[in-house]
Amino acid sequence: MPKLEVFLSHRTTEARFADLIEERLNQDFLGIINLFYSNDITSVPVGTQWDEELVKGLQSAKVMLALCSRQSVSQPWINFEVGGAATRGIDIIPLCHSGIEPEQLPAAMTLRQGVTLTDAKSLERWYTRLSALN
Repeated sequence: MPKLEVFLSHRTTEARFADLIEERLNQDFLGIINLFYSNDITSVPVGTQWDEELVKGLQSAKVMLALCSRQSVSQPWINFEVGGAATRGIDIIPLCHSGIEPEQLPAAMTLRQGVTLTDAKSLERWYTRLSALN
């Protein structure tokens, strides 16, 4: 079975959240998800041009998870990555945390159905969506 290619957009200072999401997705989806994120050493190998690797990750992704905090949603790279995913027409799932709620997202992301990471019902919703895409 081919793996579901997922791009995780995140702020560098929130890399620990990305690591935890990778850990959970690998465990919960039994390895059927290939998660690309910039802090992962397998996604962007040492010595490669990270910006080219990001573009490759965006090109192969079927879905994007965007880690959204009050700080991250104003960062240029997050918006660049989300814009890249939007132009490809892939699903973008905003994962809100650290006090921001989906309805508080900036205009471009508010159009996407977001979830809150600390809410059990939200977890069920984005896991169900990932399952349907595979």
